[in-house]
Amino acid sequence: MAASRLLERAVRDYPNNAAAHRELGFQHLRKGERDTAERLLLRSAELDHSNVWTAIYLGSLYCQKGEYAKAEAEYRRACELAPDAAWARYWYGDLLWYQDRLAEAEQQYRKAVELDPDDPAACWDLGYFLMRTGGAMEDGERWLKRALDLYPEEIREKKARELFGNKNEEEEK
Repeated sequence: MAASRLLERAVRDYPNNAAAHRELGFQHLRKGERDTAERLLLRSAELDHSNVWTAIYLGSLYCQKGEYAKAEAEYRRACELAPDAAWARYWYGDLLWYQDRLAEAEQQYRKAVELDPDDPAACWDLGYFLMRTGGAMEDGERWLKRALDLYPEEIREKKARELFGNKNEEEEK
């Protein structure tokens, strides 16, 4: 809450500060306040059209609103602004997968691990995609195992439970 108040003050005191608008917009997006988030993020984009995080946040916002053409335009812009960023590719891949554009989604996920084979989220997303879509299962398993090796211990445990379920819960049923 304190961060939001500071960002609100920054937006008020510095109305031409793209970063303040972007970060406050993201805070509202996280709280599900889409209209306010959109207004702030669009203002951020107006002030600085070259910020990759503004494009990512707008892409996420438009996905949540079901405006997939707009989301895709923002994710494409993010990939153009940060062509070496694996994370821009896997966000775009998520949108494509959601739209059942599997070949395109796989291409983005593979590009992400090509760009950064040590990014655990990129490895996880490709592996999970391959396993869930019935793609190259062995390849998917290999990428999931790599992701689990790369994640810090506390996240590794969570991801393993997400993938394999909690044995204790199954035994209790």
